[in-house]
Amino acid sequence: MTNKRFLSIILYVALGVKIVKISVKQLQDSQGTPNYFDAEINVEEALKQRDDSILAVSPAHIKGFLVYQNESVVAQFTCDVDITLPSSRSLEPVVVPLSIEIVERYIPKGTSFEEQELTEIVIPLETDWIDLQPAVEDHILLSIPLQVLSPEELSEDRMPSGQDWEVISQDELALRRTVAKEQQVDPRLAALQSFFDSDETEK
Repeated sequence: MTNKRFLSIILYVALGVKIVKISVKQLQDSQGTPNYFDAEINVEEALKQRDDSILAVSPAHIKGFLVYQNESVVAQFTCDVDITLPSSRSLEPVVVPLSIEIVERYIPKGTSFEEQELTEIVIPLETDWIDLQPAVEDHILLSIPLQVLSPEELSEDRMPSGQDWEVISQDELALRRTVAKEQQVDPRLAALQSFFDSDETEK
């Protein structure tokens, strides 16, 4: 049975928000051995400040590992979180579960990567600690679906409507515009049609 090396993760509270930080030195001392972590962080307030359509966010559960290799730190982990957003149709709150795979590479201070070819985006560190929260926030925002519907709304095609108004899909809008365009009659053709109609009446 393989023994996993678990990180000593510092969780501290700043203005009521939990922040997770990992020591770069601890990772360097592990000499290429993956260091595993399993933690929860609160990203609700930070996400609401960045996207005012967000109604609520559960604590984000992050689980994975970091490893020091090639003079950089690779973080590979999953983030599971429930985010509440307004329905695209009814504006009613809808809980959207997200499960996100995240891979980040961090460059410690004083490390040069000029001679190495990298096929991924790297993040230079300004301190001796790695803070995973910015990566978690960014990936959650990028994972928000463009259309949010409740299970009931997904099971039916009916759009909300009221007196003198209705919500229609993009496909329905395109169809209506096409039909309206086809129904438009050239004024010259309309006059010609009137001529033939009057001629038929006289007969």
